[in-house]
Amino acid sequence: MGFVIVGDAPRRVLLRGVGPSLLADSPELTGLVLENPTLQLNRYTPSQITKWTVVGANDDWGGATTLAETMHAVGMSALPAASKDAVLLVDLPPGIYTAQVTGVGDTTGIALVEIYEAP
Repeated sequence: MGFVIVGDAPRRVLLRGVGPSLLADSPELTGLVLENPTLQLNRYTPSQITKWTVVGANDDWGGATTLAETMHAVGMSALPAASKDAVLLVDLPPGIYTAQVTGVGDTTGIALVEIYEAP
């Protein structure tokens, strides 16, 4: 999923790659969701030979208090602390970005990518 941050100031952004926690509201997805998503954040840098640079990544968010509080502040549903869902909280300068969710070990399945501006 691509997104652009415009303006002159950095923005705090919360990104999630949700797979296993989708089952809480949609049990009919059992066996279809991405069981262990990993989230990678890339920034486009046209002046470099390699145009895309990894600026963040997460596998298994781990229930960090700051992340849980930020998810609540932006109105996201809570994730179980021990879930294998992926979450990043980053301050990003203006630019072009992509958020990619893939399965650990090249696994596949249904996942949800979410991007919110955070306080």
